[in-house]
Amino acid sequence: MKEQEFDKAWELAINRFKILVGMKSFGINLKHPDTKKPIKPHEAIPEVFQEWQKIKSTWDRNLLIFDTFYHIANQHMKPWQIANYLTISRNAFEALNLMKNFIQEDIDNPDRGEFFAALAKALMALTYHHDALLWAQRASKIEPDNSHFQLILADAYFLCGQSEKAHAIYSSQMATLTPSDNPSIPDLFSNFFSLETGVVPSPIFAFQIGQSLTDANQAEEFWQLGEAEFYHSPHFRMQHAYYLASTGRLKHCFAKLLALVQEMPWVQEANMNLIRLFEHFDPSGTNIMPEFQAEVRKRVADNGWTTEGMEEIIFKTG
Repeated sequence: MKEQEFDKAWELAINRFKILVGMKSFGINLKHPDTKKPIKPHEAIPEVFQEWQKIKSTWDRNLLIFDTFYHIANQHMKPWQIANYLTISRNAFEALNLMKNFIQEDIDNPDRGEFFAALAKALMALTYHHDALLWAQRASKIEPDNSHFQLILADAYFLCGQSEKAHAIYSSQMATLTPSDNPSIPDLFSNFFSLETGVVPSPIFAFQIGQSLTDANQAEEFWQLGEAEFYHSPHFRMQHAYYLASTGRLKHCFAKLLALVQEMPWVQEANMNLIRLFEHFDPSGTNIMPEFQAEVRKRVADNGWTTEGMEEIIFKTG
């Protein structure tokens, strides 16, 4: 039943929200306004339940619940926790602007590392990779044994072209996991990449593993799991689109890149590759979303974006 599905999603989202924003504890007691007796989530917030049923994407369903949590808890959240929420909700510019006003240099501030890590994550989502690396290094320097900070640092290293340093960190994180023979894709994903149970819950490392899978069925299953887990990551979403193109599903690739550009218009590479797909499917520029095509092309021109240094989508034009 949808009611039970929603109630389960609500309970799972509580722990996930806590981890994503960086809260040590988080819980919501839902009670009947008159009897004060505990009630189920779908009974307590029927309007959210109704909206949740209309949404198909797993991530966007979770985000609707996260948004409910945020509006309940935001007055009790620290600025860096709010920034983490804004980044995963695809509002990284808002996160960056918030952090600019709250970055604290006080050596006695116990949250300094968390501030720097939150700033690094927002900058990474905005594809300011070298700036992200600087703040990730500062966070890691404050707490060298913090595995979360180390993972942010590894992702920043990889995105800045320093793959050896990145993989050294990924490998050290994986060393904490007991190896198993021939794990299923869901088990592999749970052990390595799941936010709640994985030892390397990194969208950057995840897409590298996805690219390495040679079995078509395993690859398909992996990318599907990754999409639900890392929908907030423009990097994972781009690579998922490229995977679809590499398997001949150009229309599916187009749909993925289109959604990404609509939700994160600042991602240069996604804009440039989307234009290539528009040119492929609609050479005249007048049949498929012509106004949006014009908007994308204007954004590219206004920012002076080119394809230099970026990964270009590969597809057959014949």
